[in-house]
This record gives sequence, C-alpha cells and structure tokens, in this order.
Amino acid sequence: MRKRGSERRSPVPVLAVLALALAFRLPRLELRPMHTDEAIEAARAIRVLETHRPAYDPAAFHGPVLSLLTVPVLGLAGVRSLADGEAWMFRLVPAVAGALVALTPFLFAGGIGTGAAGVAGAWLAVSPAFVYWSRDAIPEMLLVLLVAAVLAFGRLAAGRGACAWTWWAGLAAGVAIATKETAWLMLGAAVASVALVPEARREVSRDAGRCIGPAVATLAASALLLGGPGALTAPFRAWTALGLSGGDHAHPAGWYLGLLIWSRPMANGPVWSEAAILALAILGAWRGRARPIVRFLSIYSVVLAFFYEAIPYKTPWCLLGFWWGAAVLAGVGVAETWSALRRRPGRRAAWAALVAVAVVHLGWQAWRASFVWPSDRRNPYVYAQSVDDVVRLGALVERLAAAHADGRAMLVAVVAPDPWPLPWYLRRLTRVGFWAVAEDASAWRAIRLAPVVIATPDLVRPAGDRVIQHYGTRPGVVLELSVNRDLWERALR
Repeated sequence: MRKRGSERRSPVPVLAVLALALAFRLPRLELRPMHTDEAIEAARAIRVLETHRPAYDPAAFHGPVLSLLTVPVLGLAGVRSLADGEAWMFRLVPAVAGALVALTPFLFAGGIGTGAAGVAGAWLAVSPAFVYWSRDAIPEMLLVLLVAAVLAFGRLAAGRGACAWTWWAGLAAGVAIATKETAWLMLGAAVASVALVPEARREVSRDAGRCIGPAVATLAASALLLGGPGALTAPFRAWTALGLSGGDHAHPAGWYLGLLIWSRPMANGPVWSEAAILALAILGAWRGRARPIVRFLSIYSVVLAFFYEAIPYKTPWCLLGFWWGAAVLAGVGVAETWSALRRRPGRRAAWAALVAVAVVHLGWQAWRASFVWPSDRRNPYVYAQSVDDVVRLGALVERLAAAHADGRAMLVAVVAPDPWPLPWYLRRLTRVGFWAVAEDASAWRAIRLAPVVIATPDLVRPAGDRVIQHYGTRPGVVLELSVNRDLWERALR
C-alpha cells in the first residue's frame, strides 16, 4: 500500500488543458496582418539574430526577452534576415507562452485543489482575451507567465521555508522586468498582497533575514544581465510621463472592465462578454476566503486592476495580468460550489451544465475573435490593428518589382513619419529607403529616381506620368502609392 499523501496526481487534467490551449493558439498563426508593434518586434529579433546583442530602450521598445527567445525559432527555421521571416515564426513563442499560462493554475493546486486548477486552466485556455493576445508577437504573454511563476515560487518558498524557491522567484522576477516595464506594477501588486494577508506577512517576516537578500540580488542580477544597466531604473524615467498622460492611448477608468464584461465596438456588431469569469471569480474569492492563497490572489487581482484602471495609458493586452488572477479565482468558484452541492446531485448536474455552457460560449468568442474576425473592427480586441489594405499594398509592390528590370532590387522610396508596419511587407525588396520628411536631400534624389514612391498623401508628388492610388495601413493612417505608368501597365498587363 502507498502511504497517505504519496499518491501521484493524474496528468490527464494538465494534458487536457494543454491540448485545449494549443488548439486555440497554434493553428493559422499567419492569419492576421502584422500589427505595428509586431513588425517592430520582428525587426528587433532579426537585429539580435544578426548582431548577437540584445538592446533595451524603454523609451521606444520593451525588454529584449521576447527577441532572445525568438532567435532560436528563427535559427531552426533557417532565417538569416527579415526577408526570410514569416509571421508565424515571430508569433510562436507568445503562442507557446500562452498555452503554458493556461497550465499555471496547477502550480497552485496544493492551495486551491486540482479540480479548481483544472477549471481555471480551462478558463485561461478559452478566454478570448488570452487566446487573441497569445497569437500576437508582443511580450505580454511572457510577462504574465513569468509573474505567475514568481507568485508560485514565492508560495513554495513560504510553504517549505526553502530559500532556493525564493531565489527562483527572484530570477523569474528579474526576467519579467527585462521583458516589459509593467512588471513593476505586477510585482508591486504582489508585494501589496503580501502586506495585506497576515499569513503571507508572517511567512515573509520569518524568512526575511536569510532569504530575501539573496532573492533581491538574484532579481537584480538577472534583470541587469538581460536588460543592461537601465533595466532597473530606466522604465520609471521613460514611462512616468507617458503613463500619467496616456498619450495616444489615453482611456478613462473602467475601460478594461467595460471591454471584458460588455463590449459592442460597432452598433451593428455582436456583444462580447467574459462576464462569466468575473462572476465566478467573485464567487471564488468569497467561498474560498478561508484559504490564504485565495485571499492573496483576490487582493493581487484587485490591486493590479486598480493600478491599470487608474493609469490613463491603457492598451487592451495590459488587462491580462489581473484577468489571470480572476481566471484562477473563477476556478475556485466552480470547485467550491461543486463541493457545496455534493449532496444535491440534481443541482450539481445543473451547475456542471452551466459551467460547460460558459466554457463553450467563451471558446466560441475566442474562435470568432482569432479566426473569423481577427482584424475586424467588430472584434473588441482589435486595437490599432493593421488593416488588410497594407497586405495588398505589399503584394502589389512585389508584383511591380517582378515586372521591373531590377526585380527585387527595384528602388522604392517611402516618405512617411511613421511607416510601420509597411517595412514588414516590403522586407523582401533590397533597395527600399525610408525617410520621415521629403526635405532630406537623399530623399529627393530617391524620389526622382524611384519608379515606386510611397508617401503620406500630399507630402510628395513625383514628376512624370504616374498612377496614384491610396492604401490604408492602420486605422486613421493612409499612404499614397505613386508608380511610373509604364511599369504599372507592364505589371498589370
């Protein structure tokens, strides 16, 4: 006979959640046009591949961790330059990270139960927000994964009194900081939760003298190694003004919850809602309030949501940090209610059916968001998304190059203050010049010589007999295509 407590947990729930998460994240990763942020991240990853030097500039970019993890994918795919890249290669790491995020509730199974962890994993696997942003080459999914690891390692350290787990938490925290600046908000919410949960506060106080110092040193060392000297301080200088003003991304308080609970971006479009997760999270926080881990996650989620809602600067992917906590609590809500109904089989069956309907409803929305309307304005998660026009523009320039004597070495002049994501769609042409203004002497030379000119409308009008067309790149941004008429006629003959 096995001793009590020696039974091994079945891997079936973990494998089922993983399979469900991957089914929503891996297929057709190339489907959506490359977002501006993705195109920039792709160029950064190629720069790391070519120079072997990650660069961290918090004023314009995020940390280098996503680029560093993408480089092996590019190497295995035989990519040597941006021209060789395909969208799925840059989206693969976030997609896998998103699937792993769905498994993170199992790290807390000792505190919330395997059943609650499995249900929480299912919520994360099918949540439209988590599915959509797992299929995007931005660092948010890695950040959520790393901070979940920080919380899990910290809990293991507190439960076992082992400093080694605290060091692992410090390592994960350092990598998170080198991934994206908002890691500081998430770690700050975790610290606030420790301060407000008496059990957590006592455990930290007990081990502070021998564990916290090495953990902080590990955090600093890993952040500095990956992000360079500015990783620990530059985010505060670079993002304070932007966070307080909001810039082009200023939204009112309550914007995130409105997006999640009841969203209808267009009057003739459908209503989108993940309110089931929020309702069950509130239920889980209440029913599981006797457990320190539940109180910790409840406070963490509320504090982090408050941070994000209070800051004017808002982008939809930032909500994933506190929505992860809500999903874990929603798993607790389902499991606790199931347990409370153990003597009422009829109500248990009804409860199971209700939860199944909620999972299916979320999965249906996730499928529509990611596979049916991935760049449609009726989708609430479409934000500053590149439009299909830019894909057509890139394909047309390739066709023009095929009809030109120089082929892909045909000269193309682009004059626009912000041309992204156009560089991605022109990546296979070898003589493309980019200028922010037309007054530059080299720009004027290129404009005179280039058979193809792409510019902000009315900024440049090359001389000669030319065909003029207009293409959108992203909402509110239109570029003007100017082509020598003889080349146009040869290409479209």
